[in-house]
Formats: sequence, structure tokens, C-alpha cells
Amino acid sequence: MNQITIAILCIALILVIIYQIGKRLLLNSIIKAIKKSDYDTVLTITDMDITKHLIGQYTRDLYRIRSYYLKKDV
Repeated sequence: MNQITIAILCIALILVIIYQIGKRLLLNSIIKAIKKSDYDTVLTITDMDITKHLIGQYTRDLYRIRSYYLKKDV
């Protein structure tokens, strides 16, 4: 393989790893806030734009609904 192709594949792999680490950190912070019954933090985290891009709108909405329900703010 060409060195340029290998470099591009390595860069792509590094970007995927960074994306997965960011996603995992975000989900872990949401789960920890739910376990601590800190539902306002969950709502704050899920309001961020980056959350929509990292975990997806559907998953974000599920966490928002869960926090509203557990907070009894429905």
C-alpha cells in the first residue's frame, strides 16, 4: 500500500476512536447523573448541541423523557 493511503487510514481510525471516547464519556456522565437522581444535570447535558451529534437525537430524547418521568415533571 501507498504511504499516503496508510496515513489516511490511520487518521480515520484515530478520529473514530476519539468519537467513541467522547460518546462514552457523555453517556457515562448522563448515567451517573441519573443514578444520583440529579435530573437537572441530565436535562442540561441533553440540551447541548454536541449531545445531539454524538449520541443521536432519538437516544437524547429517551434520556430526556426518562429524566422528566423520574423527576415527576410530566
